Amino acid sequence: VSGSVSSGGRLAIPPNEPNYQAPPGVVEFATDARLVMMMPHMHVRGRSMAFTVETPDGRKQTALSVPRYDFNWQMQYVLSEPIALPKWSKLHADASYNNSVSNKFNPNPNRWVYNGNMTWEEMMSPFYSVLVPSDVQPRQVIRRGTGNSTVE
Repeated sequence: VSGSVSSGGRLAIPPNEPNYQAPPGVVEFATDARLVMMMPHMHVRGRSMAFTVETPDGRKQTALSVPRYDFNWQMQYVLSEPIALPKWSKLHADASYNNSVSNKFNPNPNRWVYNGNMTWEEMMSPFYSVLVPSDVQPRQVIRRGTGNSTVE
């Protein structure tokens, strides 16, 4: 099952801001699962992204940290060892953006930047894939009302 943990299109990056922190994304799993892949996706102002697993007992584990995101080098990170996600675990995604002149890929640091599909706009679309038991339907994987997640 694959999905996205987004900030729900709530990006509003101020002009000349070198370290804008996006609203975090979170998804809660309504069944046991195993995290097997993550893929940060932002546009040219993307600076960093991290995925954190939080288990129901409150333990947190960094699953992936990309401290120097590069739009020209987008990768899927496939885990050599899947991470167990007990039922009601959460996957958090945190991202930062550089909308300043120090970002050589920035088309215009003097304008506000909002969520959109065009490269001159921005996205926070952290993708992931999990394995679930074969008798679980994809729409049963995510708890409704948590985060802004899509599942396929």
